[in-house]
Amino acid sequence: MSFKPWNVVRDEKIIKGLQGLTWADYLLTIDLYKKGRIKINPLITHIMSLEKINEACMLAEKKEAIKVVLKP
Repeated sequence: MSFKPWNVVRDEKIIKGLQGLTWADYLLTIDLYKKGRIKINPLITHIMSLEKINEACMLAEKKEAIKVVLKP
């Protein structure tokens, strides 16, 4: 898929990515998390600033992370 980045900014588009799951799967997961039925913190291996997005991608690509959370 290709797109023009400026159009994303100008039109205030939101880009969402999913990897092998449906949006309904994500909504179910959020619901289960809110109800305390699943714990996600053990899956988060790295919390990084948005400025370190390239480093975060490399960790994921090299399979050195389970889940990386990026904070603004």
